[in-house]
Amino acid sequence: MCAGGPRELLDFPAAVLDGRNVLTLGGWWHEVGWALLHGACHSPAQCPHEPGVGKGQAAVDAYLTGLAVDTLLVNVHCHV
Repeated sequence: MCAGGPRELLDFPAAVLDGRNVLTLGGWWHEVGWALLHGACHSPAQCPHEPGVGKGQAAVDAYLTGLAVDTLLVNVHCHV
């Protein structure tokens, strides 16, 4: 965990994070350049749910800033 909680993560150099792709606590995968994907649904076209986080890096940054300071953050280097 970052010493300053999720807010501290936003101060890391962009080269370290290379964009902040995020899996939210609500099960939404936000990846730069891709449609939002909800873990409970088979595809974005079939998903009736509304994400709690808007599209784009600014929305992801705002989500991270709003997390509790004791939130555990994990940096995933690769996903399938």
